[in-house]
Amino acid sequence: MEDNILTFKGERTTAKDDGSAGYRHRERPHGEFLRQFTLPDTADTENIRATVHAGVLEIEIPKQEKLQPRKITVN
Repeated sequence: MEDNILTFKGERTTAKDDGSAGYRHRERPHGEFLRQFTLPDTADTENIRATVHAGVLEIEIPKQEKLQPRKITVN
């Protein structure tokens, strides 16, 4: 995360096929990848979390809490 740009990169590997599933031909993308997303100013960049479940990347980007107006008493 830099300058409100979230960047992630990784590599897809070729899946091994033992032939037991009955596939005759399988195509899957493989190789390195890079993704970048520009985040809005309302994103809470200090609390971004990423998890992987069953090969799926999940990124959670919370919003910042709204600033509440405050009252100032003048004497």
